[in-house]
Amino acid sequence: MRSGDASVFTGWCILLDMHIKLVIQLVGMGLIVLAAVAGFLWFVFSSSSDVDTTDSRHSVELTQYQAAARAYKSKLTDYTGLCQGIGVTNEFSCLATESAYRISIPAKNSGQLCIDSKGFFGKVTVVSALATTCK
Repeated sequence: MRSGDASVFTGWCILLDMHIKLVIQLVGMGLIVLAAVAGFLWFVFSSSSDVDTTDSRHSVELTQYQAAARAYKSKLTDYTGLCQGIGVTNEFSCLATESAYRISIPAKNSGQLCIDSKGFFGKVTVVSALATTCK
């Protein structure tokens, strides 16, 4: 082997070594980026599945029913026929008499979200099926 050949060979080895190191660095950075994206996606999807807006949605509906019940009574002077009159869905338990009403729905974890003609709006442990008040 001539001395010129040895320097060419050494040059190729150095060049190959540099390329291998560059490839390793790029693969490493790619793995870091991939891990970051995977972590972000896991966080987004696992967090969003833990968030349940059911109680919030039901609270909004109860607020609407409460306002509708006030308007219903001011127009018709009592609560007779209130449940059908304001369109309470079958998802809710609704009881109305001439002088009082109660609308409730089971809460996500326990208890009942409830409104009544006395102005109560909140969560209670249990609601009697025959009661026109939440408490």
